[in-house]
Amino acid sequence: MRMDSNNRNMKYYVEGSTARKLQVVPDYEYPRRREQVEEPKRQSAPRRQERSAPKQSLGLQYTVVLAAFVICTLFACVYMLQLQAKVTSQTRNIAALESSLAMMTNDNDAKASRLEGAVDLKAIEEVAVNELGMVYPGEHQIVTYQSTNPDYVVQYCDIPEAN
Repeated sequence: MRMDSNNRNMKYYVEGSTARKLQVVPDYEYPRRREQVEEPKRQSAPRRQERSAPKQSLGLQYTVVLAAFVICTLFACVYMLQLQAKVTSQTRNIAALESSLAMMTNDNDAKASRLEGAVDLKAIEEVAVNELGMVYPGEHQIVTYQSTNPDYVVQYCDIPEAN
């Protein structure tokens, strides 16, 4: 059994010294009636015009809609780029302000450390006790009270003496 090189699914036997030819049936065209042939020609021209006119108007409509979408997309892109530039500018401004705050905080801490180091509390206490006559309060002179705001105290009148 041999296989044809052009069509591998077709199998045939070789008889004799030559291979037989495949019998191919030619396409058969059915005769058309005159009525069928004439009617499409008469109706095809107006139908083509009717069909082609809506296609052109639809093409114009699609073009207008596509142009509108392209314009909207262009405006959206421009708006997005403006917002992105604004965010970048604000981010740089925030970074500059944070840097300025860090420098001010460092300066403030350095000045506070210098002031704390400059004041010698022991020396002030000795001058107050020895030279100015300061006396520590006794147990009967200390009055305690509850304050609503422990950070700030204002005295409006004298504190009554405890018995």
